[in-house]
Amino acid sequence: MPGKDDGVDGSSSACVAFHGAADAVIVNRELVIVDGEPTLERLEERLSSSALCVNAIDLNRCHEITDDFIVALAEECDQLETVNFEWCSQLTDASIKALAENCPQLKSVNVRKCYKITDTSIEALAEKCDQLETVNFVWCVHLTDASIKALAENCPQLKSVNLRKCYRITDASIKALAEKCGQLETVNFEGCANLTDASIMALAENCRQLKSVNLTLCSQLTDASVNALAENCRQLETVNLTLSSQLTDASINLLVVRCSHPNGQLKAVYVTRRDQSPRPRKKKSRRKV
Repeated sequence: MPGKDDGVDGSSSACVAFHGAADAVIVNRELVIVDGEPTLERLEERLSSSALCVNAIDLNRCHEITDDFIVALAEECDQLETVNFEWCSQLTDASIKALAENCPQLKSVNVRKCYKITDTSIEALAEKCDQLETVNFVWCVHLTDASIKALAENCPQLKSVNLRKCYRITDASIKALAEKCGQLETVNFEGCANLTDASIMALAENCRQLKSVNLTLCSQLTDASVNALAENCRQLETVNLTLSSQLTDASINLLVVRCSHPNGQLKAVYVTRRDQSPRPRKKKSRRKV
């Protein structure tokens, strides 16, 4: 039988997490805290002493982590499948390129709030890591259609794409995702104000397994987008239409009718409209002296 440090198939595996100033190793759901700064030396020491094959790394909010650490990590841990670099704000394209070159088995990449990341490294990731299923690019404001198109072309297994606050994204890349990534289940396009009905209708027609859709602040969308989701995506569970100002009750009612029990799985629709007309100002009455 596998030992307590073994994976289900008898092989050794682990998730290494560094949160703030302490590092931790999770072995078969057992969390082992190791005091100290998150340095590569400490990681290598832990790996050599445990003979573990690391398949996941979590560096969430490790603001001091640099490219040197990630480049060395990628070379040391070439079996990585999941990486979380959320808010590692010093990281640049060099880190992601190193991952792409050394870790072809990557399935989940979170670079939320890694503000320096550009198309260059995401395109490299797309070309080298065709098993990707989940990508989180929230606040990666330099990304354009070029890198998202590359993902669509090379990573057909994508299930979750988070492009929240990626302001430069347009219909071109979302239509590419729709056409190439039919297994998509979760999409977040909050703040992608360039999107129009063309991209959401393409998603609805091609990605019928969608479960969660966030279109907050997609101000160009009309009822046509919501109607398409209602007609084609019966597995929807949550839809966020907050501040999508051109939508009417007609499309939202259709979504609820078509996708709620017993016809579908819909659990929540979030709708908040911004008042488009200015409120009349009250005149101040002057007191007579």
